[in-house]
Amino acid sequence: CQSHLNFSRLLSHENALFAGFSLLGHSDYVNPDQASTNVPASIIMDVWAGVRISRRFEFQVTYKNLFDSGIYGAEPLPGSIQAALRWYFLN
Repeated sequence: CQSHLNFSRLLSHENALFAGFSLLGHSDYVNPDQASTNVPASIIMDVWAGVRISRRFEFQVTYKNLFDSGIYGAEPLPGSIQAALRWYFLN
């Protein structure tokens, strides 16, 4: 399963506040290897919030893998905070 939800609050002068989350997960399954390994169900959740300053600048803070869980029997990115500053330059 996969889901992505983003909330935005539009402000004056083309500014905006936004926040959201995404989920990625799977149910239990048996890995078709020789040992028939059972892989338990798991889910990964990311959350973010940010501000858009005009249509050209955006600042966002994201917490990746909120529950520090594995997926598909592997350990992905550990729980971590990431920040991004985007400048959309159009000539």
